[in-house]
Amino acid sequence: MSNQPETFPFQPDAVDVLLREHESLRRLIQEAMPPSPSASELERVAFDAEQPQRLEALRTEIEAHLSAEERVLYPYLLQFDDFRTLITRAHEEHRNARSALQNLLEENLSFERMKKSLLALQSVISQHILFEERDIFPVFRKRVARTDREGLALQLIQARKSLKKAA
Repeated sequence: MSNQPETFPFQPDAVDVLLREHESLRRLIQEAMPPSPSASELERVAFDAEQPQRLEALRTEIEAHLSAEERVLYPYLLQFDDFRTLITRAHEEHRNARSALQNLLEENLSFERMKKSLLALQSVISQHILFEERDIFPVFRKRVARTDREGLALQLIQARKSLKKAA
């Protein structure tokens, strides 16, 4: 199950890499949503059989994404005073995302509790993505030279690879 394409048809900058990861996270959360109550028994059994792998992929991707931002992007942005408050908020949102993820990964969740946990995780991740895409990325692209953003892209990709290997 390939969750994150590592190649681009152009030289990506850090924002390009993170936007692609955001799309991947949205897709993985949607794929982990339980089938509707009207789903057939066969669909439910098939879903249940594959759900542990879906949740593990989701856990790995979320943790790699958050950790790569914390190790590469956020320390870089802290050199600019106008990013300090934004990065403080981003760290708080990362704590919220990890908490929501932990709730989802609890053993033996009922169908309803799993759906509620996934919806909570989806909400937290969506809020964080919106915050980054609306408040951080536009300013980042204006303040940081393209070559520096490209260098950060390579660092983010490398950090994700090493974090996923360690997971």
